[in-house]
Amino acid sequence: MNDSTSKKATLKIKKIIVSFFKIIVVIALIFLAFEIGRSKLLQNNRYQKSTAASIITNVDNKIQTSNEHELHFISVSNIEEIIKPAAELISTKYYYKDADTDENYKELFGKKMPFTKSEVVFTYSGTISIGIDMSKIKVKPVDPTKKEIHIQLPEVEILANEIDTSSFDIPYENNSVFNQSNLKRNIDLLNTLKENKANEVMQNNDLLTETKTNAESVLRLFLESASLTKDYTIVFD
Repeated sequence: MNDSTSKKATLKIKKIIVSFFKIIVVIALIFLAFEIGRSKLLQNNRYQKSTAASIITNVDNKIQTSNEHELHFISVSNIEEIIKPAAELISTKYYYKDADTDENYKELFGKKMPFTKSEVVFTYSGTISIGIDMSKIKVKPVDPTKKEIHIQLPEVEILANEIDTSSFDIPYENNSVFNQSNLKRNIDLLNTLKENKANEVMQNNDLLTETKTNAESVLRLFLESASLTKDYTIVFD
């Protein structure tokens, strides 16, 4: 085997090793992201239910003292007053850690120059809040004879989407001019990462269903605990 053939074989092996390393990094971070997101979701839901009780007591007292002459009649505004403080509790925060790559080539006359590829694999963390926009909730007029409260919820949506720029880390790079400062300042890259993660979250049907179910549970808890509405059946249309 001549030197040229040996060098080609060595280069090929190096490429295979690098590719394998990148795949391992991405798979490991995807698994970690799932576990982090799942644990944080569970913690968030437990916090919501434990916090609701104290809020309901305050709202209940407020409604009874300000609407004593209306206690036998439930208006839409009464219901909106009861569920209004639930706004912070019906959103779900999804914490994630992810990995991505950035590749660049030097160009000459608009064409990529061979052997000028620079590549970086980086990791980062962020938080996406998804939930129900309270302003879009529709409460139907209450029929006291049926003892039912009908509520129509809007679709789950992204309420906030933030990337922690201090979390950027570079486990692998090859001829790259990127560093942590470059990544933090690259607005186009940050926007692309946030958009990609938002699309990923909104395609996660299990997460969307869990978020909507949690919103229904919290609103039901508020209404079934308030003195004015505790004897009514809550129906989500």
